[in-house]
Amino acid sequence: MASSGTADPVGLDPGGLASAEPVSRPQLSPHSRVELRELHISSEGDEFLVGDVARGEFVAVPAIAVTVIAALRAGHTLAETEDRVRAETGEQVDVADFAATLIDLGFVARIDGAPVAGPGGELAYGGRLGEAAARLARPFYTWPAFALYGLLFTGCLVLLIAVPSLRPHITQLFFLPNPILSAALLTIIGMPLAMTHELAHWVGARVNGVPARITISRRYYMMVLQTDLTALWALPRRRRFAALLAGIAWDTVRLSSLLAARAAQLAGWWHPAPLVGRLIAALIVTHVLTISWQFFVFLRTDIYAVLATGLGCLNLTRVSRLRMAQRYRRLTAAEAAELAGAGPRDLMAARWYGWIQAGGLVLVVVYFFAFFVPLIVTIARWIILGLARNSPASFSFWEVLASGSAALVPAAVPAVTYLRDRRQRRNEAGTARP
Repeated sequence: MASSGTADPVGLDPGGLASAEPVSRPQLSPHSRVELRELHISSEGDEFLVGDVARGEFVAVPAIAVTVIAALRAGHTLAETEDRVRAETGEQVDVADFAATLIDLGFVARIDGAPVAGPGGELAYGGRLGEAAARLARPFYTWPAFALYGLLFTGCLVLLIAVPSLRPHITQLFFLPNPILSAALLTIIGMPLAMTHELAHWVGARVNGVPARITISRRYYMMVLQTDLTALWALPRRRRFAALLAGIAWDTVRLSSLLAARAAQLAGWWHPAPLVGRLIAALIVTHVLTISWQFFVFLRTDIYAVLATGLGCLNLTRVSRLRMAQRYRRLTAAEAAELAGAGPRDLMAARWYGWIQAGGLVLVVVYFFAFFVPLIVTIARWIILGLARNSPASFSFWEVLASGSAALVPAAVPAVTYLRDRRQRRNEAGTARP
């Protein structure tokens, strides 16, 4: 729940907070009046969270910043705000510089009546359809419902451990004589199922009255669908967990159904066609892998988001990386200031989470060269040989082309998203003013 700034991104993850991205700033003067967007302010430990729920952009600030925001909201000019804050707190604040930061974050709607364009788009409420989905789904996001999901998860775990015939094996993924066609069909089936996982997160956000957004992204070289749940920061911590755990809960319900069908087949209570039985076994493998993936917390998965939220961390991934970088190089002045300003809970958790990140990076590199590269080479070789051996007029030629292309989709998307993100960063840098 990403990550994935907005989400630390988990994508999904409300594990981190926004850092300002430069945008074109209007000219400010001591007499300027800054009109803010509708901002949500809440207490989070020793700090305050200020955010634009509609855009999913949040930042941690000290108490004096809340005083400045209150003065700006009251319609005071920058100079008047500075005087008011000094009178109330006894501290001198550079309100113009703070206002510039608010502009970079997209928190400013108008300056002296002139609209200000902010970075990024808004998250999705889904209109009437989203409202109806939230209303119908509300019973499935209660604590009794999640207690049931927990029992199902435990039951699946017990069955997979206690019944050897139900345990998934990687060879069951190749349920067709053609292994590449098996991979292609599982990819075609798996993408809609992955989307339902993200929809469970999205509906969970809507049940709690906040927007969310589903996008395609990557973790290193792996394609992922992710839900931007950053708007959950506007909710009390206890109300965030249902939306964060909703994807695993839905995956568990599906896995329970598949295991029940497989157990009925093996017990002789149900006699499906052989192909259907092999497909069920293959789907059990993919579901076990999908749920297991969520426990790789170094990839900012659903469990990472739950962990960071439970620990009360605001930017665990970023702080951990800075602490680890500090061990082998000198931090830049900006990085050192960022680390010095990190919250105590992030700093405490970063002591051990940084090592999890480092170990995860090693694992990702090993996996890349041991499994990912050989798999891609094998699929590419199979496509090339299949196209060379068959005429374009034959069915086999198009079967090879279609199934091979579908099997390569998960490998191609990370490269495409990397190029997209890089182009977006260049465009943002090109429009930024020093």
